[in-house]
Amino acid sequence: MTAAFVFDPNAVYDVKNPDDAHPIWRIQDRKVYAYLEHDPRRDWSGDIGILVLCLPRRLVDHDGRDLAFIEGKNVRCVDGREFSLVVARG
Repeated sequence: MTAAFVFDPNAVYDVKNPDDAHPIWRIQDRKVYAYLEHDPRRDWSGDIGILVLCLPRRLVDHDGRDLAFIEGKNVRCVDGREFSLVVARG
């Protein structure tokens, strides 16, 4: 039996597809950053949105539009794609 996932708003999370090498987003300090896949430095963008902690927990861009909804470790984008939350390393 595995322990239930407890979302920690102070942790740093990567949002990624388990089959992909790199995450698409990073959640840090309640801000959302996009991974710049084609950047030779493999760096993160400036923040593209925020984490909304009230339920339903979600990622919202700076114009107030929902990017994705977070349910446990599952992240469901508004366009139907699904990803997972992974605690970021280093």
